[in-house]
Amino acid sequence: MQRLPPPRRRRAFTLLELLVVLVLLGLAAAFVLPVLERPVRSADQRTVLERARAVAVRRGESVRLQVDATGAWTVRATADTTDAILLSGAATTAAPDAGIARSIVISALGACLPEGKAVVGGGAWDPTRCAEARH
Repeated sequence: MQRLPPPRRRRAFTLLELLVVLVLLGLAAAFVLPVLERPVRSADQRTVLERARAVAVRRGESVRLQVDATGAWTVRATADTTDAILLSGAATTAAPDAGIARSIVISALGACLPEGKAVVGGGAWDPTRCAEARH
């Protein structure tokens, strides 16, 4: 009986193996790169409200969103006695009512309640949309 020589070992990668590695690297980059980006310091009014609502719901407590006359905004927990800032930034687009200081309390369920007369321009307030109600 004649013995067959052992099979030759491959010393290269197949195209399929290279494609699998590239796909895995792409997925890893998709998860890692957003984490490495710096946080956005400026945003428009709607984005600021959405971010503040997300913080309130995630923390399970009320937060206060305050916007000063220049457009700088801060989000603080209402029950926090240290007055620590949870989020802050500056608006990139000028609001139609720029120059008016605002303060909105956002509940743990995401409902928005304005504080003071400066926020409500005479119309009814819709707490679920965090805006004046449209009729």
